[in-house]
Amino acid sequence: VPRLSDAAASRGDADRVLAAMARGRWAADVASLADVRAEVLLSEVLAYLGGQPRIRDPRLTALTEHDAEHGGILVPAVLAWLDAFGDVRAAARVLNIHPNTVRYRVRRATEVSGVDFDDPAQRILTQLQLRL
Repeated sequence: VPRLSDAAASRGDADRVLAAMARGRWAADVASLADVRAEVLLSEVLAYLGGQPRIRDPRLTALTEHDAEHGGILVPAVLAWLDAFGDVRAAARVLNIHPNTVRYRVRRATEVSGVDFDDPAQRILTQLQLRL
């Protein structure tokens, strides 16, 4: 940093980067905030949402509870499918299962929760809340 007064903020950024690297899929030993900005910001958004139970969708809470009681297979499938932008084959590769199994689990998650995955707002809310 150019001035000593900026050192505390720089240390805070370094801590944010290290935390993101520890949580994420970062393979390198060194990174800058620019390298992991998305992971840092997402983790901060999730931390904020974690402290705000009023802004959670009860349908997704019901889905996670149902999933916990029945083997925990729906939520990972939905998250992998959302991460893959609806590409069933890509999600299946990540989960190491058959694409039809992904289709079934996403369909079952829709039945259990009532979430409409054709609605972009519901998709992003689902992705954020299930990451909590």
